[in-house]
Amino acid sequence: MNTTAVLHEAYLKLVDQSEVEWQSRTYFFAVASKVMRHILMNYARDQNRQKRGGDQERISFEQLNLAASGEITISDGHSKALLILDKALERLEKENQRLSEIVECRFFGGMTIEETADSLGVSPSTIKRGWKTAQLWIYRELQNELESTGKLDS
Repeated sequence: MNTTAVLHEAYLKLVDQSEVEWQSRTYFFAVASKVMRHILMNYARDQNRQKRGGDQERISFEQLNLAASGEITISDGHSKALLILDKALERLEKENQRLSEIVECRFFGGMTIEETADSLGVSPSTIKRGWKTAQLWIYRELQNELESTGKLDS
């Protein structure tokens, strides 16, 4: 799945949203970020179902970011890594929903600090602090997963 495929799928999901009041451009991008996250995770789950077992491809956090941004295509190893990331984000959402929203906007939506701040209704400095905190939190979660499974490179 490449960037164009993700964008087409997101468009199809968003165009059918007749009951949503689009408050602003950045609100739209925040919703689009969430939709893209779900599309990528569904794709990753489908790939994982198709390829159970076997050795997993080693992947770094930077490669995960490139896969989410569409700069590289998603392979089996990437899809498994995205699933691990999704589980970490689900845990983060339970602990701190705002941090989870920041990650969705920045990581999946490619939004700037200012766009994220506008869409979440907070200051850019709050987003900067939250982004750093969220990155550290996710890194720690991924490291814990690495130590427990030994399936990915850090």
